[in-house]
Amino acid sequence: MKKFAAFILVLGLLCSLSGCAKKYQRISFDSEDLGEVTFVDEQTKVTNLTKDQFPKTLPIYEITPRDISHEDFKKMLQNLGIENQSGKFEMDGNKITGTLVPYTDPVEDFSMTDEELEVLAKETFAKLPFIQGEYEYKGIVGNMTRSSDELGTIVTRVAVRFNRVLDGVRVAGDDRCDLWFNADGFVEIYAKTYDYKKTGTMDLVSYESAAERIKNPDALTVEGLTSEAAQTLCANQVELYFINQNSRGCTILQPIYNFKGTATSAAGKEGEFQSKIIAIPESYTYEKKDEVL
Repeated sequence: MKKFAAFILVLGLLCSLSGCAKKYQRISFDSEDLGEVTFVDEQTKVTNLTKDQFPKTLPIYEITPRDISHEDFKKMLQNLGIENQSGKFEMDGNKITGTLVPYTDPVEDFSMTDEELEVLAKETFAKLPFIQGEYEYKGIVGNMTRSSDELGTIVTRVAVRFNRVLDGVRVAGDDRCDLWFNADGFVEIYAKTYDYKKTGTMDLVSYESAAERIKNPDALTVEGLTSEAAQTLCANQVELYFINQNSRGCTILQPIYNFKGTATSAAGKEGEFQSKIIAIPESYTYEKKDEVL
């Protein structure tokens, strides 16, 4: 027994000396995030105009879904003045969804200004008692439209998003609250809630290394170009933020660099691109294996 204990002690010491550490499932991107390979080729040139400074390390945050209580669910309905509409909302663990007004109902054109919408959205968000921690207002992330013979295509409702913020860094992915509004006000919600625990620090892929991969990233999306390849990619923005993919089995927040800018074809046509580079080194992670049916 003493020999076995001594072996475990020696093994632990060797692991610590060799940098042995727990590995985490690596985040992945959906097919719509991967873009078309025809958008870049060997001739595509990259110009990086970003001059941002980024840290060399970030905290490791373990993710825990936080169940929403029935008391907070009832309080939400009361705060929004829709107690009699409780049947239109569902609560499932850490998620709340609900739609007050069917998508097919005729409604007026949404004519609220961005400033008016932001005020209304923040007032509504403040009435959600299950929200904990710091969140930031991201703005409009979607809309619904209808066609009219007289007015053409008009917007009937819009969605705004609130993202969790940790240590000044935005969290994208699973942890968010989306609120929809039409001309009459609040009509829909989608929200998921999580808790986070710091368990150490992680090194980051350097900004310089990430910039070298702008045209060969982990995910590339291009809008505005059809089938022609981009002759140039000119990056003028970059953000470092976390992604929560707990619903896919990822147990920690993982950072990415997201470069944004202009893609220009040989014919001079311009579009917009986003180039996402995972910023957690592969030494911390493993790729999820495809399930064999």
